[in-house]
Amino acid sequence: MSERAGGAEDMFLDVKELAVRKLRIRKTYAPGSIDFHSAEIKQIGPLEVTATAELLESQIRIEGNLETKIELVCARCLEPVVEDVSRTFDLFYAPLPKEAKPKEDRLKDDDTEIGFYQGE
Repeated sequence: MSERAGGAEDMFLDVKELAVRKLRIRKTYAPGSIDFHSAEIKQIGPLEVTATAELLESQIRIEGNLETKIELVCARCLEPVVEDVSRTFDLFYAPLPKEAKPKEDRLKDDDTEIGFYQGE
């Protein structure tokens, strides 16, 4: 895993391994390791991620849950407020197109719900 500017580690999945079996992911990010690029939001609890990753044809599907605690500034009183965050996610990633020259396309709503991965 490699470090990003925000302090959190990138997560790399081996597509060849996903072709053989579904992977279980369990990752904890220490408090403060997620950079929200805002002074008004801070991660104050560990970020717990549990998920499964699988290869569906050429797409990678990552489905799971994340939980953490954040501190943000109240818009009315400007005092710090602590919020528990618990969210499920269901993400799809497709391989980057192998076109030599990227073309411009009009996006539909469904097109915005998929990311792209590079490599094998």
